[in-house]
Formats: sequence, C-alpha cells, structure tokens
Amino acid sequence: GNSVVAIALSPEGTERWARQIGNGIADTDLHIATPNVGADGGAWFAFESERQIEDGVPALVHVDRDGGIGAIVRRSAFDEPRWLSNFAVHRAADGDVLLVRTHTVYRFAPDGTRRFGKTFPDLDASSAIKVVRSYPDGATLLSVGIPNRSTSRLVRIARDGTEQASTYDLPNNNQMNAVRVILDDDSQAVWTAGLNGSRELMRLDADGAAVWRRPMPNLWAQSAYWSRGVVAAGAGRLCTLDAQRAGTQFVQVLGCYDASNGNEYWSRTLGDAQWPPLELLERLRIASDGSVSLHVNTPTGVRFAKFDRDGNPL
Repeated sequence: GNSVVAIALSPEGTERWARQIGNGIADTDLHIATPNVGADGGAWFAFESERQIEDGVPALVHVDRDGGIGAIVRRSAFDEPRWLSNFAVHRAADGDVLLVRTHTVYRFAPDGTRRFGKTFPDLDASSAIKVVRSYPDGATLLSVGIPNRSTSRLVRIARDGTEQASTYDLPNNNQMNAVRVILDDDSQAVWTAGLNGSRELMRLDADGAAVWRRPMPNLWAQSAYWSRGVVAAGAGRLCTLDAQRAGTQFVQVLGCYDASNGNEYWSRTLGDAQWPPLELLERLRIASDGSVSLHVNTPTGVRFAKFDRDGNPL
C-alpha cells in the first residue's frame, strides 16, 4: 500500500500509540533510524521505494513520543534521483539524522534542515559507507570502503561535513569483509570474514596498530550475504556471532572474549544458521554486568536470548 503503521510500546510491552505513516507511493517500505529512540522520545523514519519519486514527496519523517508528526524531509533535499533504495538511516548523538546510500552521506538537523550531503567519489558500487560511531560534539566516524582492496578506512567528519581526519586503513589480510566496533578509548575490535572460511578477531589501538590478533579455525561459513557476522563490545569483553560448519550444515555460534588480550571466556552453539535480517544482526549487546543479549533466528521465527557473564542461558 501507500502507508505503514508504526507502533510504540512501553518497556512492559503495552501499546502507547499506533500511527499510520505514508508518502503516497505504492510499494513503499519504512525504515526506523538506529538507535531507535532519541532523548526526546521520538523516532526518525525513512521511506524506501524502488520507484523514482517527485521532489515534493516525503522522504524522512520524525514522529514524537506521543505519535505526532514533526519534521518532514522531502525528496528535493537529496541530490540523487533514486536515493530511496539501498540506504541506511542513523540517529546522531546530538539528535541529527544521517542517511547513507552507497557513496554519499546526508545529514539533517532535528527540524529537517539539511546540514550537508557529502560524496566520496573514489567509491564504486562494490564499496560502502557505514556509520561506525557518533560523538557528543556532532562529529561522526565513518567506515569508507576502498574499491578492489577488500578493506576500508575510517574517516571522521564534523557536523557541517568537513573531513576532520582520515585515520587509517584496516589491514587487508586477504579477507572478504569485516565488521567492527569502536571501544570507549577509540580503539576498535574487528571481526573479519574470509572467502575460504577463515576468521580473525583483532584489536587495534586508536592509531591503527594491532594490540592482539586471534586467528580462528577454518570452520566458518564461507563469506556470503547470509553469513555475515557481528561483533559487540562492553564490560571489558567482546562477543562475536557467526555461522560455523557442523557436518554438512551450519550452526550459529556465539563467542565471548577478553577485550584486553583476546582470550576466550566461553562459546555457545545456538542452533541452525538461519540468519535474521541484517538489522537484527545489530542487536547483539553486552550489559555492564557482562551478560549478553541477542536476537536468534530459529526454524519457528526470531527469538530473543540472554546469557549471563559465564555463558549460562537466562
């Protein structure tokens, strides 16, 4: 249809409001910015459609904590005629919203005013820009893919789009792709995925030097869209979620490691490797007490799972 219903729930699961949000375009999907809810209790939504749309059509909509429609960003605020497909939308730490599509990142103020649209012209269709971290001063850390090198560099840009620093390239290591998480000291943990089923977990300091590297057994699913892993950090720990071979099948494996040296605390096999959508892969969290929560895809649907700091299921 031409609209989607957004529903807000209380922490107890009680429905607070339901709001129909549409832009008048058939075959439209709605994406919610991550993290979902800002300090004001509101949320940003972005429309996705394979159709080329007119300038006056809504593209981004802000809904307040009571379900009221706030700022609206229209198609005319973007430089690309078909930007409404293949994008990711993120909420910055200062309340701004960022929309990333292929080689361009757009940023809008809470009232919908465009701050900038920045294009990285050296990227091609096989490359990608990802929002890695947002800082309280409005700066954003981006991971920018480098064509034909199976690696990426980290770029920090200011609220106005000025490139503040291009820090360093991640090591290639003959890997197909890599996921990463930035720690509080601006060091990062990287979980690489290779074409031959190899994996490596590594910790890099703020200057890009390797603190430690932990090669993994050659048992993992070969790198493919459905087998991308995820890494999370918290409470002095790192956790990875990925698919591993089990005979002729694959299973999902959750691992927990010491962030200071890479030593393994525990690992758990979660079930058949029927991967959830990529947005659910981001729902791997480590709480301050070391417990781990995540979404797990099972033959009967997506389930929520939680483990204590020792890996015992809660």
